[in-house]
Amino acid sequence: MGYLVVGHGTREIAGQLQLLDLAEKLASLLAPAPVQPAFLELASPSIHDGVKQLANLGVEQFVTIPVLLFTAGHALEDIPLAVNDAAQRNGITSIGQSASLELHPAIVQLSAARFQESLGCFEPGHSNSLGLAMIGRGSGSTSATQAMHKFTELRLQQIPVSYCLTGFFAVQKPTVPETLDQLERCGCDILVVQPHLLFEGILMNQLREEVRQRQVNSPHRWVITRTLGGDSALALALAEVARQMDSGGRTGFSICNNYA
Repeated sequence: MGYLVVGHGTREIAGQLQLLDLAEKLASLLAPAPVQPAFLELASPSIHDGVKQLANLGVEQFVTIPVLLFTAGHALEDIPLAVNDAAQRNGITSIGQSASLELHPAIVQLSAARFQESLGCFEPGHSNSLGLAMIGRGSGSTSATQAMHKFTELRLQQIPVSYCLTGFFAVQKPTVPETLDQLERCGCDILVVQPHLLFEGILMNQLREEVRQRQVNSPHRWVITRTLGGDSALALALAEVARQMDSGGRTGFSICNNYA
């Protein structure tokens, strides 16, 4: 048995290294099973290369671990199609794909930790009010969009703030500019923008620039958090989800229901 760890992919080297670092952490957690990283697009190794390497190591069957926050097109179509094609070409058996992370408690806690970390420049017990904008990637999937809103609700249970809203980079509304406009009008002194993204990439770069420009002439204090990154908590959550695959290789796309 082996594992193929698949990230979406980015041209940003920092984001690629975060995925590779995460795969190393997963390899330690899932040892002695072989673990190989791969990217769906934009970076190497490709899914074909990752599957080929598993086959070269003598692996006869493997589970795919998609490094995705929500279940939408990449999880349901793009990754399974690419994996099945690579498996057939390399004479190895794909026995299934683990679930996306969705509302896993460890991800909610990691997100809360990123929020607290971003406020480290302020004194403990700072009395100024906090506004928070959670920014999701955005998807045409209704269930993924609902899950993003639910994730924000769970985050607020961890750390309440004076004002909070959810926006999206693409497809869904409010858009990033609309979200930040609303955040700026909320009346809070400190405005925290938190991208709900796994890794560095073009979206993160664009958001940083948007926040930087708004800070220039704003009376408010703008703060932007880091991505979730290749954190150990993320690796532990992915390993747990991967182990929930049953012996028949059934996918676990309904895992979000377990944490709602």
